[in-house]
Amino acid sequence: MEFRMEDCRVALENGILIAENSRICRRFAARPEGLFPLEVRDLRSGFSFASGQADIPVIPSGFGAEENPELHLAGGADGKGFTAVLSYQDGDCSAEFHIFLAPGLPFYSLFRIFKGQWGFPKEKVPVPLEVAGNSCADGEDVLDAVSLPRGHWDLETVMLFDQTDYHDVLARTFREPVYPSGKNQERGNLFLFLNRINGQGILFVKESPTHLNVLNQYPADLSFSDLTVRLTGSGLPNGGSGRDFMSFGSTIGVGNGERIYSEYKRFVMAQWTFAPEKSFSMSNTWGDRNQDLAVCDAFVRKEIDTAAEIGVDIVQIDDGWQKGITINSARQKGGVWEGYYATDPDFWKPDPEKFPQGLKPVSAYAASKGVKLGLWFSPDSSRDFRNWKRDAVTLVELWRRYGICCFKLDGVKLRSKAAERNYFSLLARVTAETKGAVSFTPDITVEDRAGYLWQKQYGTLFVENRYTAFSSYYPHNTLRNLWTLSRFFPARKFQFELLNNRLRRECYIGDPLAPEKVDICYEFAAVMFANPLFWMELQNLAPEDRKALQKIVRVYKDCREDLAAAEVLPIGRMPCGDAITGFQADCGDGRGYLLLFREPLAPEAGMLHIRSVAVPASLRPLASNLPASGYQLKCDGEWLQLSMNSPGSFLLLRYSK
Repeated sequence: MEFRMEDCRVALENGILIAENSRICRRFAARPEGLFPLEVRDLRSGFSFASGQADIPVIPSGFGAEENPELHLAGGADGKGFTAVLSYQDGDCSAEFHIFLAPGLPFYSLFRIFKGQWGFPKEKVPVPLEVAGNSCADGEDVLDAVSLPRGHWDLETVMLFDQTDYHDVLARTFREPVYPSGKNQERGNLFLFLNRINGQGILFVKESPTHLNVLNQYPADLSFSDLTVRLTGSGLPNGGSGRDFMSFGSTIGVGNGERIYSEYKRFVMAQWTFAPEKSFSMSNTWGDRNQDLAVCDAFVRKEIDTAAEIGVDIVQIDDGWQKGITINSARQKGGVWEGYYATDPDFWKPDPEKFPQGLKPVSAYAASKGVKLGLWFSPDSSRDFRNWKRDAVTLVELWRRYGICCFKLDGVKLRSKAAERNYFSLLARVTAETKGAVSFTPDITVEDRAGYLWQKQYGTLFVENRYTAFSSYYPHNTLRNLWTLSRFFPARKFQFELLNNRLRRECYIGDPLAPEKVDICYEFAAVMFANPLFWMELQNLAPEDRKALQKIVRVYKDCREDLAAAEVLPIGRMPCGDAITGFQADCGDGRGYLLLFREPLAPEAGMLHIRSVAVPASLRPLASNLPASGYQLKCDGEWLQLSMNSPGSFLLLRYSK
């Protein structure tokens, strides 16, 4: 049995499962009790990570060694990659191993789906309910495993944080040498083993929610002893029984340790099946903290007018457009945060008082102005999203009737594996029925959410709520969070905010890093390599700010087709209010962009290490809040010397051969 796509191939040959392309080869022994890892080979360097025999812990199928489940292999194109499924079938129970490859990229992903009725013994891996207690369930809960050759290895661990209402450091990274005879257990999401002698790297990614949200948390996310490395913790229940569950996934990749994250970002883009063709700008009025008080037909039309004037792509109406009342309402107490249909069967109909003619006239008005319309929506988390099919009908109907193209998903509570199954079924159903015309921006600011890595094929992440009303918005912190995440993920996977920094100045009296210390274009530039979110009531912007934004948004739109395929890299010092910092967008072929910042407390000059560009390179300024005489720069290929006359300044450059 064999399936191919371009250079990708998955085959089952004499009990050996082979997944490979031109860059990586992965081999497993396929036994009744699951997959036993044999080898990972870097086909570019020839470097092999092999155990020599199939004796390291199994990636469990849930069946026992004495059983004889049928094996089936299927495969096919999946967006920009290739998915093969190895299915273990016995009666009404099956375990499916899903393997994803992308052409030309040295990574593969693996996760399991358990279909049928399964039992979950306490602290054991799953087994079919009818044979519970009579299988290989005593093994470690392993997602994938690899043996490292002896050598001088360092381990870089990256722990991600969501629930950003309470966290403002979104990735913590630490690096330490690996002791060959050591036994370690680590908590985290990305684990890079780097050989200090030859530069070879192998990256392990646990595709699950962050440690703040992960279900049925295992003692460790990664463990290693005697140079055998295991990703652990499937997230499956400890005890009880249930039907149709999905394990957390894993990704493993190989290559040069200094460039492996660059290729991983390309792999993420290949997995992001329903990625927008290019980045987008959006407005949402919630950032001014008037909540649902102002929302009505006339108010939204004014927002659309201003969006069209500035050039904003989407106007999104947050909580308050609907007839039902949530706990976030400032107009009425007694709202709910789940169980919406039980509260009011017409909960998700447009509010007849605010929109007497419904949303159709507003949608038509937006279209006449060249602006798209988006809505806030909260899937019903009650009873493990039992109403997911009803929610799917609601979302599809909003798209069909009003042309709603983007939904911000909030209030999500993934409390169980059944809740996960139903929630992701909702996303899949809406995506399929609209043929990808509807996109999502899942909110990861609070509660039990999927985070950065789990089922990441859906949506652009709404990363953080920040407000001038609470003194929680600082442009340098937003810049830092995008700067930090862009090392590991494509920048346009995220939505980051800019606020009206003329509001609530009294909340920042005497603060040298107050939002007003930079101008509105600096705020926009700080997030323009992501998906800029105008987290404000646009109609309240000062006329001079509207005029300034028109110019930089026009530049942004001229660049974003290039940026869609570019890799965005953090350069300079980590933003902290006093740094010379920024981003490089590498478009390949010697082309790209440099986006440079002198923060409010930063020195006038600095050096930034960049990915090598052709010298001499043409550096063309595209946008800045400085005059042409207000900056100086010199590039020698890998180092950029920069001087900017004024604090709180930015400079966008395009370079080419």
